[in-house]
Amino acid sequence: FGRIPYAIYGNNVGMILWGPPMKLIIMRNKAIAETMRIQFEVLWNMAKPIPDDIYEQHRFKEAG
Repeated sequence: FGRIPYAIYGNNVGMILWGPPMKLIIMRNKAIAETMRIQFEVLWNMAKPIPDDIYEQHRFKEAG
């Protein structure tokens, strides 16, 4: 989806913009946090395990 990591905690959403300059954005909004939490749950429930052969290919790339 993109390269902006985010965390949802309570009524807050934190996002890292790598920059430059690097920035951390924190949104303190219940509606935004609930919306992003629901979106995460929908995507998580749609997710499928990574096939073993694909996992192994990427695991060795990262290690080497």
